[in-house]
Order: sequence, then C-alpha cells, then structure tokens
Amino acid sequence: MKRFLLAITLYLVYLVPAEAQGIVFFEGSWAQALEKAKEEKKLVFLDCYTVWCAPCLEMAKETFPRKDVGDFFNQYFISVKVDMQKGEGPVLKDRYAVNGYPTMMFVNGDGYPVSTIYGKHNAEALLKWAKDVNNGRIEISLEQEFNAGNRSEALVDKYFLKIITDKQFAKLDSVINLMANDNGDEILLQAAYFNALNYLPIDSRAVQYFTLNHKKYAQKYGSDMTHKKLSEIYVSYKQLATMYDTKPPRSLLQDGYEKLINGFYERKLPYSDFMVAQVDFYIAMRNQDDLRIKSIAEKALKNASAWQYLCFADFNTNQNPIRNTSMAEIWLIRAMGEGDSGVFKAKVKDIAQRYSIIIPER
Repeated sequence: MKRFLLAITLYLVYLVPAEAQGIVFFEGSWAQALEKAKEEKKLVFLDCYTVWCAPCLEMAKETFPRKDVGDFFNQYFISVKVDMQKGEGPVLKDRYAVNGYPTMMFVNGDGYPVSTIYGKHNAEALLKWAKDVNNGRIEISLEQEFNAGNRSEALVDKYFLKIITDKQFAKLDSVINLMANDNGDEILLQAAYFNALNYLPIDSRAVQYFTLNHKKYAQKYGSDMTHKKLSEIYVSYKQLATMYDTKPPRSLLQDGYEKLINGFYERKLPYSDFMVAQVDFYIAMRNQDDLRIKSIAEKALKNASAWQYLCFADFNTNQNPIRNTSMAEIWLIRAMGEGDSGVFKAKVKDIAQRYSIIIPER
C-alpha cells in the first residue's frame, strides 16, 4: 500500500509540471532548428533576449510558461531562445537586425523572417500574433520573395518599408544599388526609392541621382514634395548633429557649422541659402532664442514656397516643449493653401496634428 501511494505521489509530482509547462524551447543549434522546421514544415519562433533585459525576463517568467501559450507554440512551431550577446547570438543579431529587446520573430525553414514584433507582450497578444501567422494572415517573407525574383513595384515598396522599420539602412542602400545595377538609374524615380531617400547616406548613389535630377522628381512628385525631401536629406538631424561636440554640454563647434553649410554650396544644392537659414533656425531653437528664431524665420520665409513654410514648421515640432506654435500655425495654413499636391497637403496635416492644430483644406 505504501509503495502504491508513493508511486501515485511521484506520478502526480511529475504530472503537475507537465500540465503547467509552457513553451518548450529547442536546445540545438540555429542550423539544426531550421532543419527541424523544414522537416516538420513548421516556422521557427525566435525569442531574441539578453540577460539584462527586464521585459525579457518578465516574459520568460510570466508569458512563456503559460499552458495555453505552450500548447499552441509547441504544436505549431519550433521555439528557440537566443541570448544576443552569447554564442550564435551576435551573428543572428546582425542577420535579423535586432536593435532592441525583447524582439520576437517567426522565421521559415530557409532562414527568412516572416513576421516580427518588438517589446513586451502579454500571453493574449502573443497568442493572437502567433495564430495570425499560423493561419496565414501574415505575409510570407518579403526578403525571400525579393531574392526569388519578385521585383514588382508593390513588393519592392513593402520590402523597403520592412527594411526601414527594422532599421537596416546599410542593407537598404545595398538593395537599392542592386536594383539600379540591374535596371538602370531610371528605376530610382519610382515611389519606393523616392520614399526611401531619407534613410540613405547623402553620398549614396540614390541620393546623388536624386540631387542631380531633382527637376525630374519635381515633375513626378511635385515641386513641394521634392524640395522638402532635399531639405530632409541635407538638413536632417543626423547632419545637424555633426555641428556639436559629442560630449556634454554638446557645444556648437564653429568648424562643424562651417563644414555643414559649405557642403551645401560645394554640392551645388538648389536653395542652399534657405538651407543655411534652416541651420541657423535650428541653432536658435536649441538656444531658445525666440527673438532670433523670429528674425531668421521672417527673413527666410519672405516670398516663400509652400515647402519652405513646412520645413520651418516641421523643425519646430521636434522641440520640447514645442515653441512658437502661433507662428507655426500661420506657416502650416500657408503651406496647405499653396501646396501643389495632395500628398504634400497630407504631410502638412500630419505635422499639424503634432501641434494639435486643425488646418482647413483648400
């Protein structure tokens, strides 16, 4: 009898963890996980984490052990946990452009990412995402389709957006160069390439083509969108940061300032004088010099085009707190009234929303 009771007790002790068990993570190498996924015709669920990531630890403790989560993931996926700072982690971090934690993704047996989410998710949200992927409501890998030869404008547009979302900007430049090599520089006039310009180095092939052929782009996308794009590239916050010391209190460096504005003229950029005014406007905003802000704006925006009004309003929104809202409202109203395309006016409305300003359409 005692032996029988002991056997029952041991069985129950064994059974409880099994019932409470959540996701069972594969213990082999990444290559072995992909091979197993191919053999079983499943996707790999990849949990990218680090030991110092608190949300990662919380998901490992609260979400992954859930029985309902484990039941679904164990049935339909090969699950893998990888510390991005150990073993195969650094290689996978670069391969899949993991820039924050937690990052979770589904990868097919060929190693192509299918769907990715970022940050902490509760069990319900994680299951919904997994079920959408499993039911085919998430598209197959855009990268795999592209590499297989699908170069339609619709696919390229989605693929570029995915690369940008993943902040794989070097890869974006490489893919664009590949497409230009195969199809000629004229392909760079297409919308996907135009939209991607802000994320490329200023010396990249696509940006240089855009700069030299801005009149062609103006014919296709309107003068306002084209010139606003030029401003976003050459007077970007990345470029503006080169004027300042890297150490606190991040003082303005005169040689950095001169190098930036001289570059406008050396590149023979259209509206170089206006870009210099934008730089001065930015410096005045950082210094919270409202009198100089107003003086620069009044001079630069005298007889201005719609895109120039929008440039100044756009800069303004990135201050904390937002400054000169009354001036920005005037600029946005003028940009809306004088804009030469619906896409440009949509951009005006988007920036107006950051101010909580309602701009009447004209």
